[in-house]
Amino acid sequence: MSSEIRRKFGLDYLIKDRPGEASQSTQNKEVELALLTVGSKIIDQLKNKQSHSARLHDLVETTGFELETLLPVVNRLQSLNVVRIADRDKFGNHEIALTPTGMTASL
Repeated sequence: MSSEIRRKFGLDYLIKDRPGEASQSTQNKEVELALLTVGSKIIDQLKNKQSHSARLHDLVETTGFELETLLPVVNRLQSLNVVRIADRDKFGNHEIALTPTGMTASL
């Protein structure tokens, strides 16, 4: 448990990679690849909707990914101005909509 906490909140990134561990750049590439994979499915689903938007729980059903997987990807796509939160729901079932940038995105 303490190593998990150190990994999340520690300064271990300042230490050179240890033998036998994946380098930070390798890990970053794997994370970006995962974001592209999940993100492209989200974008495809939204492009196929007439309104170019969908509720988060609908995206869970149509993409087959868990909510815990979709949330960070949606947040990342939002930070890249690919999607936006069109309607916030107090239960977390936000409506996600493509932005003009997202309409032209090809992930």
